[in-house]
Amino acid sequence: MNLQPPAIIAAWQRGDIDGAYVWAPAVNALEKTGKVLTDSEQVGQWGAPTLDVWVVRKDFAEKHPEVVKAFAKSAIDAQQPYIANPDAWLKQPENISKLARLSGVPEGDVPGLVKGNTYLTPQQQTAELTGPVNKAIIDTAQFFERAGQSPGCSE
Repeated sequence: MNLQPPAIIAAWQRGDIDGAYVWAPAVNALEKTGKVLTDSEQVGQWGAPTLDVWVVRKDFAEKHPEVVKAFAKSAIDAQQPYIANPDAWLKQPENISKLARLSGVPEGDVPGLVKGNTYLTPQQQTAELTGPVNKAIIDTAQFFERAGQSPGCSE
């Protein structure tokens, strides 16, 4: 069953589900009365990458390539200070505060959230997107299509 994080929290609190695979801040709510069995790092070690990706519709990208390029550049530029020096980035309170507001995660949980992810340089992203990550995205799209969750998404 595929649920959005707020629905997962509600289902958990009602006792409708016994487990879920979810990320912060939802995982923080489930941890209050549950136990973490695995995480994205372990799943990745098993050979199944977990991803945060930005996706754009082909028709939008074709009509507005300048918007897509500007968005991608801003996302990449925003990650560079962290990639260059993670410890220094995490010591800047304004970074923690901004990310807490954007993610809904309490400020005290932001460092763990950030450290739990791997941030790739543009070159690494290109290499990954032409190999295993691309396969994982296609496999996921096909899974959701078979489940009736996203008709036509694997095209």
